[in-house]
Amino acid sequence: MDQATQEGDSSAEERSLQSQSGAQTGVEDLGLGLQGGLKGADSSEAGIGVTLNLNTAPRAVLEGMFAEHEFPWHVIQDILEFRNELDEVAMEAMETQREEQDELLTDLQTSFYGEDPDNPRRYFRSLEDLSKIDSWVALSEEVQSELTSVFGVQSDVFTVFLTARIPPPEWQQEDYYQEAPGPVLRLRAVFWRRGSESGVRLVPVIPWFEVAREKWRIPDFQDDLPLYEPPDW
Repeated sequence: MDQATQEGDSSAEERSLQSQSGAQTGVEDLGLGLQGGLKGADSSEAGIGVTLNLNTAPRAVLEGMFAEHEFPWHVIQDILEFRNELDEVAMEAMETQREEQDELLTDLQTSFYGEDPDNPRRYFRSLEDLSKIDSWVALSEEVQSELTSVFGVQSDVFTVFLTARIPPPEWQQEDYYQEAPGPVLRLRAVFWRRGSESGVRLVPVIPWFEVAREKWRIPDFQDDLPLYEPPDW
């Protein structure tokens, strides 16, 4: 290997290290208080453990955890309806924030991220919130105790999907399942969120890798979706 090649490899390696370093500090620059990497993960607080998050578990998971006579499906239906109700308190806070926020900053955020069509929904802040559901209260204390032994309201391991695409300027979506044509990059990663005295650290369990298809979010009420029709190729 000649000297020029060695110098070129060395420069490329230095640029790679600088890029990695910049990526790690870039998260902190965003003001998110997050840090990546494995450093200090073993000194963080204890994990949540193996629990079923009532705020994110799909209907099929909730229905399959226990026999129907133990965890009746009408109770599951009420739980799903609870976490899909509009959070009026959060809505008022959002409206107040929009009124107080600088108009130029709002326009800039919209240009970057687009409009957010999703309204904030209620969620279980603790298992005590289950007492707000009448069908849950009607269950026996023994059954409630058995169910809450596997339930939780938080998660610390997350699968993240990232999709970047460049659709044609004139393209408009005409069908719920329709994807935009043009170049697209789909990535997936799994992170373990670890809390400590110094803040929150994101530990990459599975680093970013490219996937062929996007993951469709399974809604709580699938009957509300339009009938799927396979595309014409």
